[in-house]
Amino acid sequence: MDARQSRDRRRRPTPMLSRYVFVGRRRGGRRAGEVYDIHVDRCTQGEALSVGTLLLLAVVDWWWTLAHLARGVEEANPLLRGALAAGGAPAFTAAKIGITLVVGAFLFRHVRFRLTRVLLPAAIAVYAAVLVVHGLTEAALDG
Repeated sequence: MDARQSRDRRRRPTPMLSRYVFVGRRRGGRRAGEVYDIHVDRCTQGEALSVGTLLLLAVVDWWWTLAHLARGVEEANPLLRGALAAGGAPAFTAAKIGITLVVGAFLFRHVRFRLTRVLLPAAIAVYAAVLVVHGLTEAALDG
């Protein structure tokens, strides 16, 4: 009898964080029908590009926000406004980039989950809208 046709030896699904997170080979589900709501060790290029796009937009937002703050514009986010008041630009940067990295890592680990398939494009759209607001603010400051 082929070993793969025997009963499933795993007692539970693969956890989100395991020793294979960065070195594993798992790219998809192991059982028939496992497409969504699974953790994988390796993602597709499109999934990596989506998370990378989100992080890039966050960095552009951070940079443009610092430029606007230097010109007298106030931060709209109360959490980041508090970080800015407490520790200036370094605290603002740590909070903004830190939060984005944590959220990005979470979304990256859950990239095959159904909800993430909705949230990730929505987050990219929100950041794109924020960059449009930055552009409009820049135009108003220059005009």
